[in-house]
Amino acid sequence: MRHTLLRCLSMTFYVVVLWPYTFSKSEDICEDNELQHRQNVIVQNDSYQYSLHYNYSMKITRHQLHPIVSDNFIKFSDNQKVYPNFFFKYYDSDVYSFYIDKTGAIAFHEGLVFINIPDIYPSDLEILNNEEMVAVKWSFKSNEDDTDFTAKITCLIYANGNISLYFEKIPSQIRKKYLQIGITTQIYCKTVGYNTQGVKSPKINVPAKWIKSETLVEYEVIGTMCSQYTTTKSCQEEKTSDMTCIWCDKANKCIASNDQSTSKSKVNDCHVETSQETEDLSTPASIKRTETTSDV
Repeated sequence: MRHTLLRCLSMTFYVVVLWPYTFSKSEDICEDNELQHRQNVIVQNDSYQYSLHYNYSMKITRHQLHPIVSDNFIKFSDNQKVYPNFFFKYYDSDVYSFYIDKTGAIAFHEGLVFINIPDIYPSDLEILNNEEMVAVKWSFKSNEDDTDFTAKITCLIYANGNISLYFEKIPSQIRKKYLQIGITTQIYCKTVGYNTQGVKSPKINVPAKWIKSETLVEYEVIGTMCSQYTTTKSCQEEKTSDMTCIWCDKANKCIASNDQSTSKSKVNDCHVETSQETEDLSTPASIKRTETTSDV
């Protein structure tokens, strides 16, 4: 049992990394404290990284075009409360509205998208709200070594709950060791007698080395439902229309995808080329799940 609440807002060589990790069958973060610190890097090279975390995967790709070609952003001079044209889930909690802070944050009732860049100041806030997504664009001005610059960061929140970040005009002189960009939440676990499980704070930071111009970071919901299946066969037996289970060989784990356009990429990232039998393990399958929604 758990409750979620936000308490406050204030490379040339191809490398495959296999981290030994024992995954909890239930994926209950209140029972398994290590889940909040999960970082299982599946693929990494000079221009790409794919990793698994609690409830989300993170894909980082360099040299990408801006994901939005529309110029229909609306400028604002102060913080905004946004009501999307859809509801979505953030760390398994329904979201119907959220606050956007012009200093570089999106605050849900259950969590936060945060952008902390030292020694720069927000200048513009632009928002695009349509049927498919909410896009937020921040502009940050500063002066480094007598040079003025304006860095731009765009956050996209999609109707399926996936979240993306895109970086533009990031100066090389930014002190990257002080950068803090990513997503987080706070999960309040139920206390039974003297057994206090406390507060869990899963966080997925974008590593500072990847915060460069023309870099796209994609957080895709992988949830906790598929992880209950611990074999390839069981991972592929259940079906639904909006969620696909994929057996990830490299993590020895059943993960979910709610975006068919990225499922093939996931299969490729997770695939271990050893035999036909292993190749079959990467075949997508679907999962049946039951959801209940309540207003937040």
